Amino acid sequence: MGNFALARVGKADNELITIPLGLSVVAVAAYCIGIALLTVIMGNAFAAFPIMTAGISLPIIVGYMGSNLAIMSAIGMMVGFAAH
Repeated sequence: MGNFALARVGKADNELITIPLGLSVVAVAAYCIGIALLTVIMGNAFAAFPIMTAGISLPIIVGYMGSNLAIMSAIGMMVGFAAH
């Protein structure tokens, strides 16, 4: 089990943000906006990426909606580095 799972970062992140599960556009927008804001706050995308991935993208975008993990990760890193 990884450090973020042990620290329950994804669970805390997931409880702060409420997303309507029927709208995939809203979930992806919340992921992209969240990773952009965390990148600005934390200073780099490498710190923001695992937090938002554990909190929004893995449980909702990949788990519930069945999205492709590689494509979602590529979009997340692109958004993080564009915000930097």
